Amino acid sequence: MPTGSGGILSWVLIIGVFYVFLIMPERKKQKNMKSMINSVKAGDKIITRGGIYGTIFSLDEDKMVIVTGPEETKLEISKLSISSVIESKQDLEDEENAEEKIEEIAGNTEVAEETTESVETVEKSE
Repeated sequence: MPTGSGGILSWVLIIGVFYVFLIMPERKKQKNMKSMINSVKAGDKIITRGGIYGTIFSLDEDKMVIVTGPEETKLEISKLSISSVIESKQDLEDEENAEEKIEEIAGNTEVAEETTESVETVEKSE
């Protein structure tokens, strides 16, 4: 009888290891892929599963039109054929806003330096 319960315990352990190392990561990957596909917008740059690089032109519920190549060829593809998003339109807008803020801060720094120099000049002349 002890060998039977040990055999069952080892099978439960093997199934548990398979679940933790194989099934859970695959479910997480599927969940991430589904959220990526649902979050794409017109203007996002993508790679398809076939290796085609393109920019999303328009979207429907289950398909989209991408523009690719120097001649801007339009292709109608399934949303499920997206492999990854290279550059999101939102990321580009955030990047532009960040650059504008950096330029604004740099401009304020230059004004502050000029003000400091003029104050120092006035103090020396007194």
